[in-house]
Amino acid sequence: MINSDPRRTALSHLLTSLESGAPVDPLEGRLLDCKADVASEGSSDKEAGLVQDRALAKLIADAAACFANAEGGVVVLGVKENGVGPGTITGTAVDDAWLTNRIFQLIHRPVIVETFHTQGERCLAVFVEPAPFPIKDTQGGYRRRQGRDCQEMSGAELGSFSVARQTTDWSAAVSASTEGETDLAAMTDLRRLLQATQEVSRVSLANAPDGDLLRALGLVHQDGLHLNRAGELLCIRTPGRLALVDLICKDAVGGDSTFHSDFSGQPVLLALQEAFHILDARIAIYDFSRGGVTLRQEPALPVLARREAIVNAVTHRDWAQSHPITILLEGARLTVSSPGGFLFGISASTILTAPAQSRNRALASAFRSLRLAESEGTGVDRMFREMVRLGLEVPRIQEAAQGSRVVCVLEGGKPDENVIQAITQLPTNAQSDVDLNLILYLLQGKPTLNASELAPIIQKDKAAALAAFRRAKELGILDDTPHEGRCRLSANFRRILAPRLKYLRRTDSDYKGVISHFLSVAGQVRARDLIETFGITSVTASRILNQQTEEGFLRRVGSRGPGVRYIKPSLDARDDNERQSSTENLMQ
Repeated sequence: MINSDPRRTALSHLLTSLESGAPVDPLEGRLLDCKADVASEGSSDKEAGLVQDRALAKLIADAAACFANAEGGVVVLGVKENGVGPGTITGTAVDDAWLTNRIFQLIHRPVIVETFHTQGERCLAVFVEPAPFPIKDTQGGYRRRQGRDCQEMSGAELGSFSVARQTTDWSAAVSASTEGETDLAAMTDLRRLLQATQEVSRVSLANAPDGDLLRALGLVHQDGLHLNRAGELLCIRTPGRLALVDLICKDAVGGDSTFHSDFSGQPVLLALQEAFHILDARIAIYDFSRGGVTLRQEPALPVLARREAIVNAVTHRDWAQSHPITILLEGARLTVSSPGGFLFGISASTILTAPAQSRNRALASAFRSLRLAESEGTGVDRMFREMVRLGLEVPRIQEAAQGSRVVCVLEGGKPDENVIQAITQLPTNAQSDVDLNLILYLLQGKPTLNASELAPIIQKDKAAALAAFRRAKELGILDDTPHEGRCRLSANFRRILAPRLKYLRRTDSDYKGVISHFLSVAGQVRARDLIETFGITSVTASRILNQQTEEGFLRRVGSRGPGVRYIKPSLDARDDNERQSSTENLMQ
């Protein structure tokens, strides 16, 4: 973790104090708890046979839950709770990997277990992060660290717990670093980014003294002497610091690694810029030509989408955890995994429309000032828009492992010229409308769509979906179908996107697929549905429907004229009559 991690400071102070003969009791507190491993005392070689002590793991898990419900902390295993000086360090033979998994099994909260040696003894440090929601201990109770003790949480504490955790800005807290310790290369990069905006106020700021620049970006703590944690992350070089960003590149999914860097010790700002450059060099670029002339070039993964995924990971991750952000490029697939789950009120199904919020508001604000991030509430929109406008799949963003990480997957590939052409048919302002882009995306896979089906995809209510339909109709993207509330692509957009519309290939399986679609969404299919979907004649449509009827896939209702329709053969005559009456009323 960064050099201002108070848990590591507390651990270092413990070991130094014990070496000088201090007692353990006053060294324990809100961030540190010591536990002895009685079973291992007297063992001369604790590395020889690591053990799995379930009773001791339960004791450590309860202490970890207690810290998780407070400010986080570190449980030191191998030090007696009472005593004085180096003699209290007795070590442990508990298996660190096993203990990590066992604690997770007991309290469903990840911890980091690190082995260290002091005074000739092997000890373990169990680092615990503050939890975003109350954690139960192994007895099913809720307790939190208060000074040197664990105390039961009140109903009021439990009720306000999540809200309080969401409003805390980790990145605004004071760090141990000062302005004078900033890295020259990081400061140079800050100025370069401001100049690249070509905005008068930001270009002017780029020429300001270091202190004024850092203050203007909100990277100095309110004490005026130290950087805040955001400033420390972005501008301080710390040799030996644990990796904060881990980049791995492979030529194909599941292939061998061809590049790996964890940017050890670098300020996060420099690590990001280097990661961007490496990805830019490794992601394929496709030429789109006509008559031997290159009209445009597009990458296998849109630049804005991939950078937004990485910047989001930096600004929204849980920086109190020491795990790095992992960036994995496998061919044209980019997976970005960041520590910490979704914030309260956000899920995979609301990520496009949930109110804008961040764990690290000071850090997010600095990124927006540097134009590394979009304004609040538009970054994820941009990822979705940039992917689908090239004919690629929508981003997959999921919470993993009991809320321990958020994983974003961008599935790249060769951009589709037909989709690009369809998008460029729209007015400039409409091209950035995420709802319209998603309507086009959805109707490449199915013949028709209604507002109820669209709403969960754009993560809005039905009224907003209907409004999106109105905009699409005004722009000539959609036409109404005879089925109430259902729309399809207009003839112009079907022509442009024809190679992408598999249901328009006019094979027997395609006809059957479209028939099945109408049966599922409208309960019936008519010749007009096939005529309008495939652009075929009425004779051909009737022949297809009659053939499906003869094969037992359909049942015909009605004798002739526009009232003839086809339904599933399992429906009984009473259902037929009800549907016939409903259809006739609708037509009148």
